[in-house]
Amino acid sequence: MKFLKTTYGLVLLLFIGILFSGCRTSFRSGWTNFNAYYNTFYNAKRHYQTGLDKVMNQNVDYNPEVPIRVHRKPLNAGSQDFQLAIEKGADILRKYDDSKWVDDALELIGKSYYFRQEYFSADQKFDELYSASTDLRKRQTSVLWKGKTLLELEVYNQGIAYLNDQLLEFEGQWAKDLKAEIHVVLAEIYIQNEDWGNARNNLETGVRDLPEKELKERSYFLLGQINERIGDREAALEAYDKVSDHFTEYRVQYLARRKKADMARTLGRNDLALSIFNSMVRDDKNTEFRAELNYELGRTEQLNGNIRAAEEIYKSILRNPLIQPDALTRAKTYYGLAEIYRFSFDDFKLAAAYYDSAAQQRADITKLPEDFNADELASSFGQYSDIKNDIIEQDSLLSLGKMSPEARDSAIAIVRARKIAELEEQRRAQENQQNTLVNLAATPEQNESSNTANGFLNSANPVAQQQGRQAFRAIWGDRPLVDNWRYASILQRSIEDDLTDANEEGTAASDELMMVEMDLSRIPISEADQDSVENIISRYQYQLGNLFFLSLNDPDSAAYYFEKAYQPEKSNDINPAALYSLSELYDINGSKSRSRALAEELINTYPATTFALRLSEKYEMQLPVSTDSVLQDPLERYYYIRTDTSTTISAEAKQLITFSEEYRNTLLATEALNDAIQLYLKKAREEEGFQELQEVWLAQKQNRINEQKSFAQYQDSVSQALADTSLSLSDEERAGLQEIADSTLEETDLSEFYPYKSAGWDTVRTLVDQYLVAFRNGPHRSRLEILKRELAVPEEKPEQDTVATDAQEETELTESNVYVDCEEIDAELRLRGNARQVNSVFRAVLSGKEELKVRFYLNTRGIPDRYEILNEDLSEEQTSRVNDILNRGLSFEPILREGQAIKAACTYRVDLTE
Repeated sequence: MKFLKTTYGLVLLLFIGILFSGCRTSFRSGWTNFNAYYNTFYNAKRHYQTGLDKVMNQNVDYNPEVPIRVHRKPLNAGSQDFQLAIEKGADILRKYDDSKWVDDALELIGKSYYFRQEYFSADQKFDELYSASTDLRKRQTSVLWKGKTLLELEVYNQGIAYLNDQLLEFEGQWAKDLKAEIHVVLAEIYIQNEDWGNARNNLETGVRDLPEKELKERSYFLLGQINERIGDREAALEAYDKVSDHFTEYRVQYLARRKKADMARTLGRNDLALSIFNSMVRDDKNTEFRAELNYELGRTEQLNGNIRAAEEIYKSILRNPLIQPDALTRAKTYYGLAEIYRFSFDDFKLAAAYYDSAAQQRADITKLPEDFNADELASSFGQYSDIKNDIIEQDSLLSLGKMSPEARDSAIAIVRARKIAELEEQRRAQENQQNTLVNLAATPEQNESSNTANGFLNSANPVAQQQGRQAFRAIWGDRPLVDNWRYASILQRSIEDDLTDANEEGTAASDELMMVEMDLSRIPISEADQDSVENIISRYQYQLGNLFFLSLNDPDSAAYYFEKAYQPEKSNDINPAALYSLSELYDINGSKSRSRALAEELINTYPATTFALRLSEKYEMQLPVSTDSVLQDPLERYYYIRTDTSTTISAEAKQLITFSEEYRNTLLATEALNDAIQLYLKKAREEEGFQELQEVWLAQKQNRINEQKSFAQYQDSVSQALADTSLSLSDEERAGLQEIADSTLEETDLSEFYPYKSAGWDTVRTLVDQYLVAFRNGPHRSRLEILKRELAVPEEKPEQDTVATDAQEETELTESNVYVDCEEIDAELRLRGNARQVNSVFRAVLSGKEELKVRFYLNTRGIPDRYEILNEDLSEEQTSRVNDILNRGLSFEPILREGQAIKAACTYRVDLTE
C-alpha cells in the first residue's frame, strides 16, 4: 500500500512537471505582457491622455471667412505630458520588445510626436508601425496619422499620392471609420491646393461614416464653406443646416447658424434670414454676440431694400453704451453705413467719412469679407470730398466776382456777420463749460481702490489726481495757479475794456478783424480772372469724372462730371480731354452712335490734338490738319508715338529712345525709355522657343528653392532626432545623422538652363543699364533693378579638359550633371525604416530569382525622383508586383559628398537567395 502511494506521488509530480514544461512559454509571455502594461504602458497612456485633454481643452478661434480645419492643428499644449508618454513608450520598445504592447507603444509615440509638432519623428514612427504590425487596423491607423502628419508638413502633393495609393492598397479591407476619416484628411489637403472639386467629393464621401460627432460637426461646416466657394449656395445652406445635428461645440453651432442665414440672404430668402437672426438675438447664450447679430439684421434689411431700417440698426450698434461692438463689427457697420450714403442717399461726403471710419478700425483683415476695401474707397471718396470743396470754394469766389460792387459788399457783410455769430456762440459755450460744476463724489470702486500705497487720503493716486484736474478746470477754467489770481484777472479785464472803449464801437473792431481774415484778393473781378477760375473749375470737374470712371467704377457719375467739365463756349485745354473721355465712355457702354458723334465734334473743334488724332484713326475720319501740327508739344509728340499703330515694335522703341535723349530733363524722358524697355521685352519674349526655355529655367530655380527649403526642414528634423533621448540609435546611425545635420547643400550650376541669351535680351540689358545710370531717381528704378538681377548672365563653370564620346556626354547630361553616381564617390545606399522586412517582401514576390537590381535617382532628401528596374528576367506579373512595392514610398538616407547632400543615382541590390 505504501508502495502504491509512493508510486502515485511520483506519477503526480511527473505529470505536473510535464504540464508546467508545456505551458512555460505561454506563462512567460503572459507575465511579460502583464509587466509591460502595468509597469510601463499604463503610465504612458495616462501621460498621453493628460496631454490630449489639454490640447482638446484649448479654445479655437474659428474664422468663418476661411476654410476651417476638421482635424485641429496641434497647439503648444501638453508638450511635457507627451514627452513623458514618449519616454514610457520607448521603455516598452527597449525592455519589452517581445510583448503584445509594442504596436500600441509605436502608435502612442507617433501620436505624441505629432502633438508635440515634431512631425519628422512622428512620420518615422508611423512608418515603423506600418512595417512592423501584422494587425490590419493598426496598419490602417498608421496610414491615417501619417496622412495627418503630411498635411502638417505641408507636402500636399505627396500626401495626396500617399493616401490615394493606400486607399487602393487596402481596397475592400478598410475599417469603415478609418476610411471615412482618411477621405476627410484628403479633403483638407486638397483645400490647401485650392482643388475645391476633389475636396468636396472626398468630404462628402467621408463625412457620413465619421466616428465622432465633433468631426462630423466641423466636417459639415467645412462642406458648407467649400460649396460656398464653388458657388453652390443651396448645397452650402443644406450643409450648414446639418451642423446642428451633431452638437458638440457651441461656437461652431453659432457660426453655422450665421452662415445658414447668410446663404438664405444671398439666395433671396430674406424672411428665413431675418427669422434666424432674430431668434439668435433673443437667445441668451448669444449675449456676447449681440452686436454682430444686430449688424447681420441691419445687413439683411439693407439687402432687402429697407434702407432706413438698416441705417437705424447700424447707428444703434455704434451708439449703444451697454453692448460695445468689437473692431470687426464696427468696421463692417461703418462700411454698411458708407454703402447706404453712397448708393441710396448719394451723399458722397458722408460716405467718405464712413469709409474712413471703417478703414480706421483695427480689425483682423482675414476675417473681413473679400470685397471689403474701405481703405481704397475712403481714399477715393476723400479725394472726391476735397475736390468738391475746392469746386464749391472756387464757385463761391466766381459768384462774388460777377456781382455788382454793392451786392458784393452786402454778401461779404453777411458772411462776416455769420462768422462773428459763430465765434460768439463758441465763446458762450466755453464760458458755460467753465461755469459748470461737476460731481466729485467717488464711486465705490474708486473708494475700494484707495489704499496706503496711494498716499494719505488717496492723494498719490494718479487716477484721482487726473480726475481732480478735470474737476478744477470744469469749475475754474484755465485760471493761473498763482496767488492773487483774482486781482490779476480783474486788472486784465480792465485793460481790455479800456482798449475796447478806445474804438468807436466794439463791433467795428471785430469787423476790421474779420476784414483782415477774409482774403478778398482771391475774388476774380476782371473777366480774365473769371475765365481762369472757370478753367480751374472745369479741371476739377474733369478730375471728378476720372475719379468715378477709373477708381469708383461709376460710369453714370463719370459721364455727369465729364459733361460739366466740357464748356464749348470757353477756350480751355480741358475740353478736348473731356470730349475724348465722353466718347470712350459711351463706346464702352454700347452707345456707339453717341460715341461717334462726340468723336466727330472733337475732330472738327480741336483737330490739332492727339485726342482728335486717335479718334480719327479709330473711326476712320479725315483729320482737318496734318499730323505734324499735332506733334509740336512734347506731350503731344510722346502721346502720338505711343498711339501710332502703323509702326513696328522696333521702330516705336527707337522713336521712344530718341525722344528720351532729346527731352532728357523731363519726366516724359523716364517714361519714354521705360516704354522702350517694355517693348523690347515684349519682342524678346515672343522669340521662337523662348517660352519653353523660360519655363525650364524657372522650374529649375524653383526646384533649387524647394530643395533648399526641404533640406533645411530635413536638417531640423534630424537635429530633433539627435536630441531625442528616447530614440535608440547606434553609434553608426548617430554619426550618419550628425553628418547630415552638419552638411550643406551643394550649389547647383543652372547656367545651361539660362534662357536670356539672344541679341534682343542683350538690347534689354543695355537699355536697363542706361536707365539706371541716366535716371538715378527715376520712378521705375526699383522694378528695373529687379529685372537686371533676373537677366544677369550666370557665371559658367570652367570646362573640363576631357574628351568624351557622344554616349558619355549623354550619360553625363542625364546622370553626372544632375545625379552623381554613387559608385564614383563610393557612397553606400541605406534604406530608411525596416530594410530587412522590405527585402523579405521582395524575396516572397520573386521566389526563385537570385538578385533584384533597381536604379534609384534620389533628390537631396533621399527620396526617389524616379527609378528603373534593371532585371530583364522578370515576368510581367513580377514586374507589376515589384512596382507596387516600390511605389509605397521607399526612401533612403541622403547621399553626401564632402559634407553636402547631393542628387545621386544609385543601384539598390537585394540578394534573393538568403
